[in-house]
Amino acid sequence: MCPPARKRFIGLLTYAYGEGAMFPRMFLSINHGLAALLWSMALGVGLSSCSQCTRIEKKAEQQQDRMTVIYGQADWYLARAEPEKAWRGVLRERQVTVGPATRTALAYALVTDEGDLPVYSAQLVATLAPFVGRQVLVRGKLVNLSSEGAGEELWIATIQFF
Repeated sequence: MCPPARKRFIGLLTYAYGEGAMFPRMFLSINHGLAALLWSMALGVGLSSCSQCTRIEKKAEQQQDRMTVIYGQADWYLARAEPEKAWRGVLRERQVTVGPATRTALAYALVTDEGDLPVYSAQLVATLAPFVGRQVLVRGKLVNLSSEGAGEELWIATIQFF
């Protein structure tokens, strides 16, 4: 039973049986017909679907199905020649040791069946936070920056819950 429906249910019970009523005392009531009617109404209200909760649940489902665009529309992302691919895995935070030649923007890793992929995530802490520790589907480019002194890293175009 959702919280708004539970409040209505308890409100009807309180009205019918007094403050603190946890179960029907209709057999102790003087007017059994009224008590039975109120109890059936309370059950109907309590078991009916709550439109407010249904809207909240639908919104959560839509957000989980929706892709979040990360770098997919950035010019520098689109300019890279690497093919765009899809990966499934769990997004995890990564320990980054700060130093003069450190890529601090690799704060996350996508843990897949094939291994861990460092994720380029400059200024994306708030955007990627809901995805951490969850199964995700990522579309992006695996960019090899070995010629620049770094290794391979995943540049995310879009991410969504899986």
